[in-house]
Amino acid sequence: MIAAYPAVARPATTMTLENVDTGLTLTATPADERTVDVAVQPARPVQPAAAQLPTPGGRGILALHVNNPYVLLDAGEAGLTAGELLRLDGPADPGLLRPFADAVAQVQQHLELPLAGDLPKLAVVAADGPDVLAARTVYLGRWHPGLPLTAATTFLTATQIPQSPWPGPAVPQHGLRLRSPAADIRVTTRVNHDGALVSFGIPAREVTRDIPARSI
Repeated sequence: MIAAYPAVARPATTMTLENVDTGLTLTATPADERTVDVAVQPARPVQPAAAQLPTPGGRGILALHVNNPYVLLDAGEAGLTAGELLRLDGPADPGLLRPFADAVAQVQQHLELPLAGDLPKLAVVAADGPDVLAARTVYLGRWHPGLPLTAATTFLTATQIPQSPWPGPAVPQHGLRLRSPAADIRVTTRVNHDGALVSFGIPAREVTRDIPARSI
């Protein structure tokens, strides 16, 4: 969406995309000539605990269904620091990804997903501070250099689950910094009176590195 924005939104105007399957809406609003602010609105408020999916209970494994279903693995369980995780490139080591196998199978069964399909999506995450996560998604067996914005909403939600390896009680007030090889971004959220997450924002001014088009 961000890569396409300059080509389809001239003169600079607000552009909205809706996922017809999930009802999730992304809105891009120009911040200046080169950057846009992104707002992500789920079809309904997200209760973090309700977003958690059952898994076999492996250490450091958490499965969530916020937009696309994800299985998240704590990098520490794979023997990786945040810095090491960010430096990974090319094909993902099947041995490193082996802890995902049982959780993926259970999520597919629970959500009645095709066993040979590409859902749930996979990510390895490392805490890098009280409100900072290094996050890497695996796409077609390779480390993705960028960070899908809808995945960012999943990572923020994960920090709000009590048994999560990456707790972030202050995240709703201060936002969450997400690090990937392509960019560092801050994801903010708005919470309703029930504690549910009702919207997510990614301000352009919080992007601290340019995102190359190949990483989107």
